[in-house]
Amino acid sequence: MNRVCWDMETLLFSNDFKYAKTIDDRRKHAPKMRVACVLFEATGAYDYFLPERAGALIAGLVQAEESISYNGKGFDLLVLQRHYGLSQADCDKINAHHVDLFEVAKSATGSFISLHRLAQLNLQETKQVQGQNMADLPLEALKEACRSDVSQTYRLWQLHQRGELKFPGRS
Repeated sequence: MNRVCWDMETLLFSNDFKYAKTIDDRRKHAPKMRVACVLFEATGAYDYFLPERAGALIAGLVQAEESISYNGKGFDLLVLQRHYGLSQADCDKINAHHVDLFEVAKSATGSFISLHRLAQLNLQETKQVQGQNMADLPLEALKEACRSDVSQTYRLWQLHQRGELKFPGRS
């Protein structure tokens, strides 16, 4: 199966984005991408996409039979729509086979659960770099942090597939 796991790091987002009430407002104020990282499950290879390669990132996501992310539906895809030409039709195609572990965790708990918290509980490790600290990283360090997020997301997805993913307040 052509399965990918991916994540994106962006410029800092504005308060307009942070406090947006609707998906359209979130899309309207979505920040620009700094880098995205994709794990290609079939080969185990990671690839990085800078803004100038956003078209190749979009093509890969559209062609994937399944994509895995952490808040990709509520954040990363909005960035691609606003700044890099991801059409609604292609977004719908991606979402038809998209496992967003943020949504899985939210559905299971009724709460917003961070990747950091889920990784601590299930993998006994923390996110390499958190939140706003990402915006200050030089590109090579940002790539490494993004790859770490992808690796954690993929391993959490594997636990989810086996029915072993734990959520805060539940075992």
